[in-house]
Amino acid sequence: MAGSLFCMFAGPIIINSAFKNQSHPYYIPVLIVGLLIAATAIFLGFRGIKKIMDAMFN
Repeated sequence: MAGSLFCMFAGPIIINSAFKNQSHPYYIPVLIVGLLIAATAIFLGFRGIKKIMDAMFN
């Protein structure tokens, strides 16, 4: 869950900085990295909640 929390903040910050610098040559790679980090936050969040639920109800 800690990794998910970090990614929940880092992903949108990186995506926002990519959209602010659309004329920069590294726009697409930075945007892809931001989107991957945001997707990782979602994945880690679901996995963490699943582990918590399994520990409580299993």
